[in-house]
Amino acid sequence: HFTLGPTYTSQPERWRQQMQELRLSTTGTHAVDGVVGLYRQRVTQSRSALSQMQMPGMQIDAFTAGSRNTSESIALYGDATWHATHALDLSAGLRYSRDKASTRYDGSTLNGVTYGQDPFGGAGTTSGSTVLGKLSAGYRLSPEWRVYANAAQGYKPGGYNLAPSNPADARPFGKERGVSYEAGARFDGDTLRGGAALYRTDIRDAQLYVSDQIGYQHIENVGNTRSTGVEFDLSWDVTSQWTLGLDGFLNHTTFRSFNSDAVCPGCDGNRVPFSPGYGLNARARGHFDAGIGRLSPALTVRRIGAQFFDIGNSLRQDAYTLVDLSLAWRIRPQVEATL
Repeated sequence: HFTLGPTYTSQPERWRQQMQELRLSTTGTHAVDGVVGLYRQRVTQSRSALSQMQMPGMQIDAFTAGSRNTSESIALYGDATWHATHALDLSAGLRYSRDKASTRYDGSTLNGVTYGQDPFGGAGTTSGSTVLGKLSAGYRLSPEWRVYANAAQGYKPGGYNLAPSNPADARPFGKERGVSYEAGARFDGDTLRGGAALYRTDIRDAQLYVSDQIGYQHIENVGNTRSTGVEFDLSWDVTSQWTLGLDGFLNHTTFRSFNSDAVCPGCDGNRVPFSPGYGLNARARGHFDAGIGRLSPALTVRRIGAQFFDIGNSLRQDAYTLVDLSLAWRIRPQVEATL
């Protein structure tokens, strides 16, 4: 609830989510290990909106709307790993998902000529199925070193905008699909642990918020994107009481193609919103047994690179740093308090 000049606005929302999952997996001691599962998720979003012009002795509803969106996903998945040799593991997975989404809304807007109310409303349902696959391989070079590579598909189901403003919102946006490739290595020593990976992710029909008017954005399938980068992590037990860590990433994410020149002309090659170019975390954690219990101090410094908030790359947030400091006190084996 807030006011803006002579206008009062109220936009309460209620989200409700249910998730169920049933998994069966082996313990990792067979020639072939695997996991199979069933998954279900249902999300209901209800929303009402009121924009009211308040003047002395007069209140005029400029905009009213009520909406209810429901989405449901049911999936069956399986993954198997073949321990081909003592050092080589080969894995493959498959997932089938059935998705359904619906919307129903109604409202009215103030007519600037007659000062009457122009009603609007709509309803719609969309559904679809998706099959995803995954392939991976890992090889242990030594007791400490392991290398791996994988390729996996992913997706976001289609649906409807939560805040409808006209009859066109009864048209759904489509699903987003992606495929990612990753190759990396890990080292696990007595006091030193770490890993590094190269990755690339290609997304088709990316779902993003778009509009040529700030404050009236809606989700559309805007085109294709590509993300490439490297990520790493390192952990070092300096002593039996202190551990130092460092991890981070370099990332380059751009639009390979953009669907609508009307919304954003010449946006091919722009940076994708909310994709910082780099991130770096440095941390220190200790453990000390005191007479009153175990004390665990921790310090983490996070640096996040600059990023854009819009597809036109005109709204930019500079890089920033966060500092987290904590102290945990294990009073008893089953009780711990953290400040």
